[in-house]
Amino acid sequence: MSKEIEEFIEYLKQEAKKTLPYNAKNGDNNIFKVQRYEHEKYDCELSQMLSRDKEAIDTFKEVYSKKYFELKHPFKNDIITRAVYTNIFEKLGFYGIFFIDKDNKFPWILYWLDNQFIIICNEGIFSHWQLLYNWCNGKFSNGYIWTIRNFINDIIAELMREDITYKDIAFCISIEHTRPYHYFMDSLCWLYAFDIKQPISNNKMFFKPKQCSFSNEDFLKIPVKFHSIRHGEYINHMLSKVVNESLSNFTLDNTHNHDLTIWLGIPGERRTWLTQLEGIPSILKNIARYFPKIKVYVDGMTAYDGERIEVADNLKAFKAIKAEVDKLNLDIDMESLSGYDYRSKICYCSTCDIAISDVGTTALVPFRFCKKPGVIFFASETYGKEDIKQIKNQIPSILAIDASFLKSIANKENAFAFNFHIPWQHLYNLAAQSLEEIKGIKMHRLDVPPVELVAKQYDLEQELGIKIPIESIALFDEVKQELNKISKEQKSNKELLESIALFDEVKQELNKISKEQKSNKELLESIALFDAVKQELNKISKEQKSSKELLTQIISSSMILQNYVNNKNLQDQSIINQNKNLIAELLYCKEQNSILEQKLAPKAKSRIHNQLSYKLGQAMIANSKSIWGYIRMPYVLSYIKDMHKKEQIAYNEKIKTDPNAKLPPLESYPDYKEALKEKECLTYKLGEAMIEADKSPLKLGYLTIWFKCKKIQKECKNR
Repeated sequence: MSKEIEEFIEYLKQEAKKTLPYNAKNGDNNIFKVQRYEHEKYDCELSQMLSRDKEAIDTFKEVYSKKYFELKHPFKNDIITRAVYTNIFEKLGFYGIFFIDKDNKFPWILYWLDNQFIIICNEGIFSHWQLLYNWCNGKFSNGYIWTIRNFINDIIAELMREDITYKDIAFCISIEHTRPYHYFMDSLCWLYAFDIKQPISNNKMFFKPKQCSFSNEDFLKIPVKFHSIRHGEYINHMLSKVVNESLSNFTLDNTHNHDLTIWLGIPGERRTWLTQLEGIPSILKNIARYFPKIKVYVDGMTAYDGERIEVADNLKAFKAIKAEVDKLNLDIDMESLSGYDYRSKICYCSTCDIAISDVGTTALVPFRFCKKPGVIFFASETYGKEDIKQIKNQIPSILAIDASFLKSIANKENAFAFNFHIPWQHLYNLAAQSLEEIKGIKMHRLDVPPVELVAKQYDLEQELGIKIPIESIALFDEVKQELNKISKEQKSNKELLESIALFDEVKQELNKISKEQKSNKELLESIALFDAVKQELNKISKEQKSSKELLTQIISSSMILQNYVNNKNLQDQSIINQNKNLIAELLYCKEQNSILEQKLAPKAKSRIHNQLSYKLGQAMIANSKSIWGYIRMPYVLSYIKDMHKKEQIAYNEKIKTDPNAKLPPLESYPDYKEALKEKECLTYKLGEAMIEADKSPLKLGYLTIWFKCKKIQKECKNR
């Protein structure tokens, strides 16, 4: 090993010891930095790729056609360097390539992250601007810097162990990746663009082009990577190649036996449509009014080329959805394609009339490859926007959901994971619009409930364990408003006891109805529930319990009755009227049974817990227990801040229209003095410090936030 290589490894060791920017203390000059590669000043393959992209394509074609993989040094452009060692992060598709010149004097490393690259050499650590500042509005720059420093840590030991001097070592192409989207978009497209003739490492791949030769020999593995402003052109070329090869020998029997064939792409790995079990059957039921015989292919996880796998979570979701569809007793044939490879999926999707699919990887087959018309939805507007824009350029007739009908629920453990709510009625309406254009027919439309109402319905059903019609959610809101009004008034226990007597009257009326409709199991269940409610009322009158417990059970009863009224086709109209009267009486009962919340359920403490300082402090403590927690902390805190701001805006708007909804001052609560202690706790103080840092001029407060947090922690511990 040459002196220059040893010095380079020592330089890497020093870099690995440096402080990450977001952990730096005030006055710390030993900070790990990634600088911009000023490609305009240099004349090499990498600078050419960033400035003269069309010319660079021809240059890289030549580079990949040679026996040895050689590039000019990124700063000393008169020096030719050769790749002699690679380090592959297979799960993430990251590659580190070590280069050295024939005199072993100018070592450097090229670190590829999909279509982004990092240069590590004696001059420093460099990237082109997009990596650190443009991707997702720069939110993940700290995460990438952490990844780069970790890579340096990992590769040091490898370099010390390997023979990394200049030598003749042939290379083969490696395009392996565990993420299908990046495999096709960031690797396979360049394999076609460069018309690669070199052998390809025979590893598992999502698509193996038949034109390529594959090798199991121990070559140096070099990725096919590139950065181009005309990326879209090469992607389209790759997509058409993959589709043509997939369909070249395809035959599928009985493709014309159905009136309509639908491709359904529902996410599952990192995103879940929370109401899909109800939503998908409901969409199909409405479509079946116009197409009596329907075939539905349901997508899922995809196997490597030529393989079949079983994905338990996909099959479980599919069986649950199919069971609900089968209950409709309609001619709808559902088939799961979970665990098939991309060749097979492209063939099946080519027979479909329409696709309804999530964006991202799920959209590859229906929209990227097969370019089917239909409906595209997304779990988060942030991550779906660019993909939808690209897909719309290829399929102008594609219909995307209105973001006002989307409610995303972020996963604090994973910045890329989102569960979400979309009213299924909105998806049906878009599908109907698309089918009208495709089939030339006229289809009905549905009223779409607000997504907040859908989310509230789902939460209540999970909490109470019963199915609740959407109409009852509106009733719930009305009741809640009434209870809030009553909670501000002075209600006595005498009124509570009077309302118990009123419950007896309500039960008597229910018994009368049950004699007329003895077979109605649901009504009988509601009578039993009234007994339980009455018992709870008696307990509350003796134990002074919170009105929230009463609210849940009263609403459960009223919702069952509301469902009964809305969904049962009773022959006797007078019984319907009696039920409606009962609901009105039930609402009156709730008013009578509300107990002053200030007196029985003090909540000044909960008001403190809902303040931004406390929320931020909670998140800081929760995320300070691991390195991953520290990495995602800035994003979690940013999310909490944004959501708190939205809540405050919504609250201010609400009290403008309904002044009675304004919360009383904290001083008016019986537990006010107790609640003030919460402002002195570690959680609140940490959040308070974070807010002060954010409000400081030029955000300079962040430079000292670590010290302040340590000081606060010490003070709270000694208190």
